[in-house]
Amino acid sequence: MTATIKKIEITEAANLDATHFKPDDPEDFIGTFGFTVCTPKRLEKLCEKDGFVWGRHHLVVPHFNLEKIRSIFTKFANNCSAQT
Repeated sequence: MTATIKKIEITEAANLDATHFKPDDPEDFIGTFGFTVCTPKRLEKLCEKDGFVWGRHHLVVPHFNLEKIRSIFTKFANNCSAQT
């Protein structure tokens, strides 16, 4: 059985609706999708503010593009399979 993506939700979006979400600056974005998707620009700001960023469960993209993010998720899920 191959994993499938049934829904993408962004915790920062109204009603968790990813389809209508547009960040103020697509190159300075961080969102939570069950794991964190962010841009290098946002990582840099967090490093300046806090001095570090934990990297586990992060997908780093150059800018916000929901279709590209969905494509990456789908490719990842297609590589996951198990008996159930």
